[in-house]
Amino acid sequence: MWLEFKQVARQIKATYSQENWIKDDQRFFISCALDFEPILAQEIQFWLKKLAPKLKPDLSLWSGGIELSLPLGTGFLLNHCLKTANRILWRIEQFKCTHFVDFEKRLVQIPWNYFCGQDTPKFKVESHGSRLFHKKNLEQSALQAFERYRAAQPARKKLPMQSPTIFIRFDQDQCTISVDTSGDHLHKRGYKTQTTAAPLRETLAAGLLLKMLNSCSPSPQSVNLVDPMCGSGTFLGEAYFLYKPLFFRPFAFDSFFICKQIPNFGKRILKELEVPLSPFKNLVGIDLDPKSIKAAETNLASIPETDLFNEDGLEYKLPHTEENLWLITNPPYNARLKRSPQTKNNEQLIEALRKNYQPSHMGLIVTSDSSQGKGVLSFKNSGIPVEFLMFSDK
Repeated sequence: MWLEFKQVARQIKATYSQENWIKDDQRFFISCALDFEPILAQEIQFWLKKLAPKLKPDLSLWSGGIELSLPLGTGFLLNHCLKTANRILWRIEQFKCTHFVDFEKRLVQIPWNYFCGQDTPKFKVESHGSRLFHKKNLEQSALQAFERYRAAQPARKKLPMQSPTIFIRFDQDQCTISVDTSGDHLHKRGYKTQTTAAPLRETLAAGLLLKMLNSCSPSPQSVNLVDPMCGSGTFLGEAYFLYKPLFFRPFAFDSFFICKQIPNFGKRILKELEVPLSPFKNLVGIDLDPKSIKAAETNLASIPETDLFNEDGLEYKLPHTEENLWLITNPPYNARLKRSPQTKNNEQLIEALRKNYQPSHMGLIVTSDSSQGKGVLSFKNSGIPVEFLMFSDK
């Protein structure tokens, strides 16, 4: 048994080097909602110009995300920055495998202590078109390999308890091992504590705002943004934090031992970044439901540029005539929430909003079956197929 432990230790040392992981660029997969990949790509390029100006990333667009090579620390810090990403996975290993013995042999060589805490990590497995396809057996095999590793390389006593989720994916007998650097899904920003009925995910809201901004040339400035059916204030919060790193919540990589070995690594890098001023000068939220306004007040309490009104968003007149007014909203539709008879179809709703606010740019979400093919972006909100409509008077 002791001989096996020594052999495992030698294999780990020969196969992996902490210095190489830190020195060499690493592969990352950054996931997002389907059809949001181009928006995510633009956002990644924006933040990399700030974090690593000399880097020329090779972005590969896949269905549901983007793969690219990055310095290890840069990949970790993007968790604080990206607003349209769902999760950031660090690709630590890739190999061809058709037998369980070879699978366990490769896994036992991975130096898990670099990123795992004292607890055993959770393994999530998927397999497509591969000889090894039984998920439960693969999870059990991965667990056995991890236990063999820990028998030879016990966890350091100073390591935290929690371990990240490990994603194992087989595709045509090609196995990819990835470490979740995010922890909770990235739509959980940390600044929102209140929700309302049928909420829109923050990642989707940020993507739609970026879609509107990216459609303008030159980049707009001093925009007054109104959401006449603001709910808990998701669009308004995302507009404010769009170009700001977030520090409201922890991420999985915070507890990685390897982070302590990365030179000049830390959140101070983000706090020293020169980021552009937000294009949104004033944020206005309106909602007929008093509970929604109360939730928005709680969620947006730290944002001084926000004005909230408990009024009917289709009839309320803004106190001041705003120049460069943009409107974005997620109105009631289908079984999600009931819509008033006066605005039952999209044309009536759009006309009512245009007449009341006269925005220079407008974006709203409608169900796919009512969009008449006019949507610029298709996605699902709470399981309902929807499309995003955009209008401009310029």
